[in-house]
Amino acid sequence: MARWHIQLQAIRPPVLRYGFVVVCVGIALGLALACQHYGFHDAEMPLFDLAIVLVTWYAGIGPSALAVFLSGASNTYFFTPPLYTFEITSEDLPYLVLFTVWSAVIA
Repeated sequence: MARWHIQLQAIRPPVLRYGFVVVCVGIALGLALACQHYGFHDAEMPLFDLAIVLVTWYAGIGPSALAVFLSGASNTYFFTPPLYTFEITSEDLPYLVLFTVWSAVIA
């Protein structure tokens, strides 16, 4: 079955596979921002994890690495104080490392 999955990935053009990454992470970001707006805090992690799982399952290893990067960047920019910056404080560093390691394990 693994061989079949690798052959199926070879058939799909890279534009579709990497475009799927952007769409999945974008949907996860939109849902996470909607959850935050309606008072459901800390919902972004499971949504980004779900996006990474879907990308890994359907698009493969390379796109999953991009999904980990985009999810981490989105999480840092939109949900980690100070908001709307890529600044990482020493208090947030363990959280970011844990997210990155967990996302890499999923991928």
